[in-house]
Amino acid sequence: MAAPITMPSFGMYTADGTLVSWLHPAGTAVKEGQPVLEIETEKATHEVPAPASGKLHHVLSAGAELKEQMIIGYVLGEGEKAPVTVETRTPAKSGSASDTGSSRRKEAQISSGKSQSLLTSAATGDGGWIKASPLARRLASERGIQLTSLRGSGPGGRIVEADVLAAAGRAPVAVPAGNPVIPISWRVRERIPFTGIRRIIAGRLKQSQSAAVSLTLQREVWAKQLTEARAELNHKTGASVPFDAFFVKFLALALRERPELNAVISGDELVLLDEVNIGFACSVPGGLSVPVIHGADKLSIAEIGKRIRELAERARAGQSKAADLEGGTATITNLGGFGVDGFTPVLNPPQSSILGIGRILPRPVSDSGIIRVLPTVWLSLTFDHRVTDGVPAAQLLDAIARQMNDERHLQSLIETR
Repeated sequence: MAAPITMPSFGMYTADGTLVSWLHPAGTAVKEGQPVLEIETEKATHEVPAPASGKLHHVLSAGAELKEQMIIGYVLGEGEKAPVTVETRTPAKSGSASDTGSSRRKEAQISSGKSQSLLTSAATGDGGWIKASPLARRLASERGIQLTSLRGSGPGGRIVEADVLAAAGRAPVAVPAGNPVIPISWRVRERIPFTGIRRIIAGRLKQSQSAAVSLTLQREVWAKQLTEARAELNHKTGASVPFDAFFVKFLALALRERPELNAVISGDELVLLDEVNIGFACSVPGGLSVPVIHGADKLSIAEIGKRIRELAERARAGQSKAADLEGGTATITNLGGFGVDGFTPVLNPPQSSILGIGRILPRPVSDSGIIRVLPTVWLSLTFDHRVTDGVPAAQLLDAIARQMNDERHLQSLIETR
């Protein structure tokens, strides 16, 4: 059976992209896992691997605008032919074969026209490929600007948003559907098009709020044992292991203990997952990325710390790979480094839990009736109430707190290299 090559999900805030190029001609024999094409998103350029071994078949051409799960091509078995029609998203009102065929032909013509239009706008006069970000392409299309008329100011001559805005003289942008036009009576400092990564973030946040039933539990937890364990691990490794590495490990082990929240809702099913992959929110220029630590429950804290540094560096440089951002089953987000004590994290759909971490700070606490000043941290666990109830979520938060104050447990974690 033909194995479809689709636009993957590249993380929480990346919903679309552009097909930059195929890495092999159609008909090339490829192996499963071998990179076959490049997709450019607002964050980075990603290589997409073949889903199976066989002959490569192209459906879309370079320049095509992509949405998540859109079919880009196929990998075909020996003697196999690629599907020649694509089912429409909305079934035809008439069930006759002629109506269905007509609908399919019409859709194919529309798709072909769109692809040709995209290729025309993306190609130079000599048939070369214009390097431009997806946001720049969208803005140019919205404002009727030919990319061939622009000179890119980005890396390697890449056309970026600023180049299109400069050419357009900051003309008004079409307002996204559903956003009312607000009369502005104040002095305006700047008008920024609500497009690109900010629009994607807004859409994902709205999806999270409208689809899930979110509830946040908060708890102040002693962090003395944690800070001492981190200092000891830093001394042993000769490196600065981030607190995030500890919280990734704590959450991963807690989810093994309370698997109700290591789950997603798929259609009419609640799917409990048998792998624990923890994403961590990472600030990048213009937005947010969520790289994923796969198999976090099986890694040492030192290994997790090393992977966090590597993944964060790639994300901030715009060089994340598809595998860096896929497969998360839960997420942590840490604003402690920015002076935040507590906050309400927003779920990363389709995940069912996200742990928010505030700053670790010496605070007065009652220790066996004696007021002492000890380091504490506020933890905020947001969970999907459709998946489970408050008690299991509270037990998950308690499992994290217990690990933070179990000296033997912490010692075993930092001794595991």
